[in-house]
Amino acid sequence: MVGIAGHIEENETATQAIVREAKEELGIDVDIKDVEFAHIVHNLVGDNKRMDFYFLIKDFKGELQNLEPSKCTDMQFFSKDKLPFEKIAPTTLQALQSVWAKKYYSERQE
Repeated sequence: MVGIAGHIEENETATQAIVREAKEELGIDVDIKDVEFAHIVHNLVGDNKRMDFYFLIKDFKGELQNLEPSKCTDMQFFSKDKLPFEKIAPTTLQALQSVWAKKYYSERQE
């Protein structure tokens, strides 16, 4: 699993944003038909209240690259049972656990 993050631009859908962000951040081409909705976290923690969308990318073309080294210093791959849980951001961890439980919505509050 690779994390892609970003903001939805004006007149762009969430799935279009993930396709664009995949190209910008990882250098991969994703067909919108290969993007599958996985989860939403209604994040009410901190000053930046927002809805975080999570998607699974079922297929892509190209080789994964770190195109934003100033934002991401390292890319590693782990099996699900060997993830470094202590290093995963709380909202992302909540989303992962929800996806594994086949829950499509959760809330994070202070």
